Amino acid sequence: MTLEEIRWMSVLFKTNNMSKAAEELYISQPAMSQCLQRVEKQLGFRIFERSNKGLVPTKKGELFQKTASEMSDLYRNFLAQARLLDESSIRSIRIAMPPYFSMMCSADVLAELSQAHPEISFSIIESYTSDMEKLIKNGEVQIIVTKEPLMIEGLVAHPFGSTPEAIFLRKGSPAKKYAFKKNGVQYLDPMYLVGEPMALTREGQSTRKAAELILEEADVTPHIIQETRHIINLYRYASEGISSSISPCTSDVLKLDNDDQLIYYIPDTYRYSNIRSLVCLTPELDRLVPSDIVDIIQDIIGKILTKLNIKA
Repeated sequence: MTLEEIRWMSVLFKTNNMSKAAEELYISQPAMSQCLQRVEKQLGFRIFERSNKGLVPTKKGELFQKTASEMSDLYRNFLAQARLLDESSIRSIRIAMPPYFSMMCSADVLAELSQAHPEISFSIIESYTSDMEKLIKNGEVQIIVTKEPLMIEGLVAHPFGSTPEAIFLRKGSPAKKYAFKKNGVQYLDPMYLVGEPMALTREGQSTRKAAELILEEADVTPHIIQETRHIINLYRYASEGISSSISPCTSDVLKLDNDDQLIYYIPDTYRYSNIRSLVCLTPELDRLVPSDIVDIIQDIIGKILTKLNIKA
């Protein structure tokens, strides 16, 4: 049985239809039918039952499908690794970071990486999480730094650090009466944001996705009146009594909150009350890149996150 036959069978299992599979593979239906016959003859059993409604996988066929899928994945990984090994060594690595991380630590990251590996040329670009998937899949970057919950499928993630999520409660909000203190820290359950005018970061940012998931868990449909790319603007809207928001706390925001005390942390009962950061690579590069490269990125950004976590 050839790899090409296994690939054709994978498409047939996906469509359960001879003509649709042939169309997707740009082959004739007789060629598809002959391939199925050859595979079943080699296996010694049927992997599909024929019916008026199309093809239905047999129990043995379902087992074959799982095994064939694993074999295809292994072969693709082998080819990818072989392509990387053709280069004999990794000569350049480009890293994508969210703007805030890039602003705070890109110079330190580049300096330490270059010192540890002078044989590799490193560079950093700023990118919102919504653009990172395209960048890494197109090979424009080799490493991305992002946050939960926007993990890109198919990459190897190295989690580290933790940033507390908070509510920036607009000045004068009636929800303030539901706040409580624990170990000297202000908390507010997001369920009390029902009816609040809300500001959130823009679609595609990890901060926006986390806020949406917290509100969903709290069973709150947000009344969004403003969007911004910058977390500090969310706090300014709250301090002016315009809108409340959910966001990570940055050092800039904490400095602004000295007098107003508008920051309320999300109770730990919420899944995303704390957000981990992630360094992500393709599986192929993860096996080849020196491990201390990931460690250096995590260590430098982790120091920033430690300063932000005032609950620790």
